[in-house]
Parts: sequence; structure tokens; C-alpha cells
Amino acid sequence: MTYKELKVQVSKNAQVPYETADRVVEEVFQTIKSALRKGERLQIPMFGVFYIKTRKPRKVRTYHEKTKQLPFRRIPAFAPALALKHEIESNTFKED
Repeated sequence: MTYKELKVQVSKNAQVPYETADRVVEEVFQTIKSALRKGERLQIPMFGVFYIKTRKPRKVRTYHEKTKQLPFRRIPAFAPALALKHEIESNTFKED
């Protein structure tokens, strides 16, 4: 599913005009990004948790047999809720 298809599906399921669904979906993603920029965890019950994962600085070897230092990094991550995992595993989620 593409981003546009998501907006169309939300519009259809919520029975609202596409422009309204477009604004709502856009605002949801902006809110998630804003929370992650602040370093906050965003927990959505029955769906999962968005959080920032940190990677320590480390040395890696390149294909030229040289070592290179990779810096400290913060990356966005998602951990699905146990309920979502079970729904997908047992195919009990609703499909339209």
C-alpha cells in the first residue's frame, strides 16, 4: 500500500472527504516524527511502540581491509505489540 492509497482507504473507511483524511493522516505522521525528534516514545495500544534506538560508535572493516570509525547514531525504530504479532501470525486481522 502506498501513502496515497492509505489516505484513500482512510477516507473510504471513515466516510469522510479525501481532503479531510489527507490532513488527518499527514498530521498523525507529523506528530510521530515530532515525538521522535524530541526523543519521546510513542506507544499505540494493540499496535506497537515507536522509539529512538541508539547505536554506539564502532569500528568496521571495509572491503579494502581498512578500519573505519562509525559515529554514535540515533535511529527511529518500531516494536510491534504482542497483540498485533498474534493477529498477523494467526491471520485473524480483518482485511477489506
